[in-house]
Amino acid sequence: MKNNIRYGLLCMLPFLIGGNLQATLLAYEGFDSSVYDTGASDTGADYATDSLSGQGTGSGSGFSSNWGAATTDGLALGDYWLNSDDSVSAAYYRASTGQTSYTDGASASLETTSGQATFTGDGTRVSLQRFATTGLSASSSLYFSALVTLDASSSGILFGAASVPNSGNDRPFQFGFNSSGNLTAVGWSSNSEPGSEITSATSYGAGTYLLVAKLINSGDDLELWVNPLLGNEAGSGAADLTIAGGGFFVPNNSSFSIDGITIDATGPGSVSLDEIRMGTTWDDVTPSAIPEASTLMLSVLAAASVFLGIRRRR
Repeated sequence: MKNNIRYGLLCMLPFLIGGNLQATLLAYEGFDSSVYDTGASDTGADYATDSLSGQGTGSGSGFSSNWGAATTDGLALGDYWLNSDDSVSAAYYRASTGQTSYTDGASASLETTSGQATFTGDGTRVSLQRFATTGLSASSSLYFSALVTLDASSSGILFGAASVPNSGNDRPFQFGFNSSGNLTAVGWSSNSEPGSEITSATSYGAGTYLLVAKLINSGDDLELWVNPLLGNEAGSGAADLTIAGGGFFVPNNSSFSIDGITIDATGPGSVSLDEIRMGTTWDDVTPSAIPEASTLMLSVLAAASVFLGIRRRR
């Protein structure tokens, strides 16, 4: 009898606690539509009220400033193109009530919150930044992820991280899609010049893609995956794009120096960004969604049925 009870509890345990084992993120932004002004009460998108620049207080986690602030206390992320916010009524990021989703090859769905950020451009380049709560030094690797939705227009978007300039040596490094739909990674070399932009041979069409980037401190290597498995780095196979041996420069080689997250878009079309995560493990940035209460209850009942069936046979 006792053994049967123990067995039944063990059957149900994964369903009861599985969704509660959440990773700890260094920074997260889901563009929660309950926090941002998304134009829901307007007749349509309105730059004056919906622009992402300047919004953001209380949204996401791990940040000490709003999106857009080109400088905070006289500081800027990066030392070159990421030091200004060129948002105008014809080219800006706006909060949106739309919501993207992602399901991997093993039928696991990414955890998301309602809302996303959409860039609509006229060719003007717009760079926004958001400072992390504290500067971060990671001794081994950093992981980033985001959902990017392309609509086949000629707009591209990059996301990534940067440090506050220190004697002119700190540079942003970013990854995403260029205006032709090619997977792209770009950074800065140690001589204060733009590093080589590395792009994939494949041009991606309209659709939503989960990008996961791994920055490896030793050697300043970057690996970038498109649509990998959630919570399974080893099973996701080789990266779709790799930069080896210092294709970008990170100062203080004993550790990464990261002060915030950046987004950078350009083009005469539109593109959307959602679910930005920064962490120190693959699991941090690829969390699976917690089953809905009804689904969870059905799973528990199924496990209980198995338990009772075994008990009856015995």
